[in-house]
Amino acid sequence: MQTPPPTIAVRKRRSCFPSFLSPLIYLLLGALAARAEDRYDALGRLVEQGEPPARFLYDADGNRVATIRGGSQEGVVEHHLVDGLSPSGFQQRIATVGGSSRLLRYLHGHQPVAAQAGEDEAEYVLADGHGSTRMLVAGGGRVYDAFGVPLLPGILPAGHGYAGEWQEPLSGVESLRARDYAPALGRFLTPDPFEGVDSDPRTLHRYVYCRSDPVNGRDPSGRSTLGDLLTGLSVRLYLGAQGGGALATAAGAGMASLTAAAIVHDPEEFVAAMESPSAAAGILGEDLRFIAFCGRRTANFITGYATAQWRIKPVVEEILAEAGLRIRQWDEAAVVGFRGSVARGYKGPHKGNDPFDPGRFDVDAFIVSDKLAAGIPKVRGARFVTAGNHLPLATEQARIDQELRSRLPGLKKAPFSFRVFTLEEYLSKVPEGRLVGE
Repeated sequence: MQTPPPTIAVRKRRSCFPSFLSPLIYLLLGALAARAEDRYDALGRLVEQGEPPARFLYDADGNRVATIRGGSQEGVVEHHLVDGLSPSGFQQRIATVGGSSRLLRYLHGHQPVAAQAGEDEAEYVLADGHGSTRMLVAGGGRVYDAFGVPLLPGILPAGHGYAGEWQEPLSGVESLRARDYAPALGRFLTPDPFEGVDSDPRTLHRYVYCRSDPVNGRDPSGRSTLGDLLTGLSVRLYLGAQGGGALATAAGAGMASLTAAAIVHDPEEFVAAMESPSAAAGILGEDLRFIAFCGRRTANFITGYATAQWRIKPVVEEILAEAGLRIRQWDEAAVVGFRGSVARGYKGPHKGNDPFDPGRFDVDAFIVSDKLAAGIPKVRGARFVTAGNHLPLATEQARIDQELRSRLPGLKKAPFSFRVFTLEEYLSKVPEGRLVGE
């Protein structure tokens, strides 16, 4: 009698907090991201924030040009000078006047370079590889962590923080042109106008920053989802298009369309996804060159296909059909046909599916006949008609060559010749052959 295995008591692990609290936690996070005292206008721009409130004014281009601080209507007004032609490719705040007795000036290249208050010594920005301000030197030496938060107590960020973007000194919220971003939450405070695509779940989260990849990405425009999606696809399709071939050509055309869509949607967003104007210009330049190539190729493909189908192929069919009637005197079961670029309308895969060239082509004709094949030996794996193996058929072959050249001036200089197949060889090796006279 076998002893039953011992029973092992398994104690179910309990969660550290009841499950019904999960929705409450999400509600709490949502409340932190969109507090009751924050107000937005009809365009989704933050117009009032904090307690006591700070109110924000915008110009016709959507640039934040003034901040009113204080609880009363007569609060302290700060006017901001915005540079719309910054080397970074985005609007940048370059000066603030009011709110204090000194003028605040900011110097930008592709990233923030320095800040200066009045006549004081300028503070130069030391940034990490992601562009986040880590230290200001020559004016007191302020030190920040990777998210732009000051490490020394009691010191507020001096303008620029995470990813080198402007931070409001009290709330720590960054103004990213189209939307405001809270680095402490890792979320935008208003939704992305682009609803995303079902095939990429990361695009469906309308508050997420850089598609949940802030380590490798930045979003100076505030509209990361569409720009990252289109540009990412554009770059991948472009790289794939370098391999050549029909599929790669289609991928390249799709790439160019996506790039154009990204630029039309928002030029600044396209530049943002490329991280610099020069990189964006490089991708756009490659796209334009590829579009020009595709345009020529498409035109040649259409012209060559039309010429092959409606001018050259009917002539070849007529001449070979008449020749087939004469060839049957040597084998009543013989069938004549042709294949290759004339039958297809474009060149084969071994030639990159290139367009058919009406000025330089050949006619790849064949005869299917077990009887004729028996008398013609194979040379390098194929049977070609010559005067030595079948003189009457070689004479007919010369007549066809002369007639083709009289009516088709684009025929190559190599003389026309038949290739002879058995029926079994034809069925197994020449599936794309076009028979005539049947």
